[in-house]
Amino acid sequence: MKKKSSILIIFFFILFLLLPQIGKLFNIKGEGKNLENRTLASFPEINRNSLFSASFGKKMNEYIWDHFPLRSILLKMDHWIDYHVFRDSPVPEKVILGKKEWLFLSNPIDNLVGKNAEKIDLFKFVFSNTLKAQKKSNIRIIILPSPSKASIYPEFLPEQYKDKHLQEHNIFEKSLNKISSKNKSLLLLWETFRKRKKQLLTKRSSNRIEKRTRYLFQPRDRHFHWETSLLQSKKVIDTIAPGKWKKDMFSSYFSGYKFKESELAKGFLKIRLMEPYKEIYLKEMFKAFNFKIEFKTFSDSKHKYFVFRSDISNKFTPLKKKLVVIHDSFFEQSKFFIAPFFTRSTFLHWRFFKNSKLFMKIVRDADILVIQSVEGRWHLRLFKLNKILKSLKRSRIS
Repeated sequence: MKKKSSILIIFFFILFLLLPQIGKLFNIKGEGKNLENRTLASFPEINRNSLFSASFGKKMNEYIWDHFPLRSILLKMDHWIDYHVFRDSPVPEKVILGKKEWLFLSNPIDNLVGKNAEKIDLFKFVFSNTLKAQKKSNIRIIILPSPSKASIYPEFLPEQYKDKHLQEHNIFEKSLNKISSKNKSLLLLWETFRKRKKQLLTKRSSNRIEKRTRYLFQPRDRHFHWETSLLQSKKVIDTIAPGKWKKDMFSSYFSGYKFKESELAKGFLKIRLMEPYKEIYLKEMFKAFNFKIEFKTFSDSKHKYFVFRSDISNKFTPLKKKLVVIHDSFFEQSKFFIAPFFTRSTFLHWRFFKNSKLFMKIVRDADILVIQSVEGRWHLRLFKLNKILKSLKRSRIS
């Protein structure tokens, strides 16, 4: 009997090890890559040395679980139970489940705000360089920390995060407020957003866009939605060219929402999270604004950057200025509201900075330079920002 049991155990163990290969044979896939946005573990190399290596078992275990047949279905079931039954985040290391089913990315809550607060002296030093850089280069510089979801809606954070987040954020915000009182290049939007937040919650406007919007961030989105991007864009234009922005300039281009699965859904493993789907607006907006868009590529990279050219006769009467914006994903939608106000506007993502020669050539050619990042990530941008400012202080390429 013991012998039969041992044989059965060995048989099922071998069958378990072969499950990924059996899955391949019948075209049943684990689909881990699609769900988790990562490279799946590969089958470990088998030779005399590897078999007796302590890491072989670990690698084999990772391979089996990554390629387990029907793995995607089992993962979805597991995460559905976590979320709907236990009211918990299936991936707490990535996504925090807040109050009233609000979702927040874990990293900005756990780490990024605190790192900003720690580096406030460096912020003061770097931002003070903007005045010298403007004087030397004759480029108008605006530094824009876009507000984060957690700093505008901390009331929806779980209690164990709320107090710590608010304490660290307040250090950061108060310090930047002091800097901005001396440095007009620093454009802060927290109070603007909070005022707007109260308006949205306390009154219903006749504007059909506002009727549809109760929050500056939707509870399950990661980024601004279109109306919030519009608010950010208005503040930038009001700062650069007061009086240029007219009420309801863009409202006619919003014909309703279509949705796609949110980027945040990747971290939350396919539970339906929605954000506005922007592409439906662009065709009509391009036509209305009379501007052409060029997609240019850095010489040593496949990455493209945007260059908009506006017709001087369009109804926005663009400024005869060259605008350059260095930005992250919290400015992706705002660029479509900002571009019509300039004859030429170029939008460079921070990730292009490693292509520093061409990057700096584009920056030095600007009349107006906007440097934007969502507030939580500024500590990661300071080194790059300081290099940009130093370069502008040295010389300007004509």
